[in-house]
Amino acid sequence: MKSKGFFVLLVIVLLFSCNHKNEEEKKLLKQAFENQQEAIALMQRLADSLKGAEYHHKDSLLEVIHTLEEGLFAIPGYDLVLEGHEGHDHGDPNVALSISEIVAVHEELLKQLKQIQTLLRP
Repeated sequence: MKSKGFFVLLVIVLLFSCNHKNEEEKKLLKQAFENQQEAIALMQRLADSLKGAEYHHKDSLLEVIHTLEEGLFAIPGYDLVLEGHEGHDHGDPNVALSISEIVAVHEELLKQLKQIQTLLRP
């Protein structure tokens, strides 16, 4: 009888453990999605400001921004919507990242875009 009680207790603990991990994963994915949305908005602002600028590295910066944009991928559970990319699939089936890696990629993307923004400030 004790082993049956222990088994039930073990199952309950495992279920709560899985649920907690799932909530943590959802929170991290949401954070990555929010970073991605901020990055997309920043890319658009940077591209718009560069198009009308007389900056000597304008073309290379526009190319960097375009390359970063092309590297975007859909975050599990979220849709990737890019203006002007309708019908273009950014869902690369070869991208196999852990959730922490997805978060790190989007944090690094945002960091790089903010560095470009800093370069363009007068």
